[in-house]
Amino acid sequence: MYLPSKFHCQDTKEIQSLMENYPLATVITIVNNSPLISHLPMVKEVDSNGTMILIGHMSKANPHSLHINKSETTVIFHGPNSYITPKWYEKNDVPTWNYAVAHCKGVTKLILDAEAIQNCLKKLTVAAEKNSIDPWEFWLPDDLNSPTSLTSAIVGFEVTITEVTAKFKLSQNRSSADRKGVIAGLESRKDDNSRAIQTLIKANEDRFC
Repeated sequence: MYLPSKFHCQDTKEIQSLMENYPLATVITIVNNSPLISHLPMVKEVDSNGTMILIGHMSKANPHSLHINKSETTVIFHGPNSYITPKWYEKNDVPTWNYAVAHCKGVTKLILDAEAIQNCLKKLTVAAEKNSIDPWEFWLPDDLNSPTSLTSAIVGFEVTITEVTAKFKLSQNRSSADRKGVIAGLESRKDDNSRAIQTLIKANEDRFC
């Protein structure tokens, strides 16, 4: 990932917050010089040693499941993004796009035991339902409610993270006046992405040059 120093985010809490708020990730494993790519929700955990572990699952019919075990894998979390028009700047310039992403690299281990797979599904459910007023209680339909049927349909996996690189492109390369214009411009929009980028810019203002 191209990463100018101004856009390099090293704040662990902010990176983990991005992962939790935008859990649908792009999972990439290279096999025979070609990428296998799946889009999957991931749950973040931190073990007793402080190592980050990502937990997910996929259909056993997905060819990715045949190659992911003990493989180096990259998991990309895509945070909010928004178009930035130069009309918001103090002086006319060129447009750009602001966004936040995190790239996590690690080694993957398959989870094939039925009870452990069910535990993966429960963890995802708890994470996804945490903000619900009336959260859904986990259960399995009849066609998956036996160890054999579950393991024939789904595999779980863990990615033990060895490297995290995050890019938060939030107009750090612009003047204070330009950023104020961007914040005001984003405020005028009604979409969630624009508001989320505005919140990130405001939260990081004291770090900008």
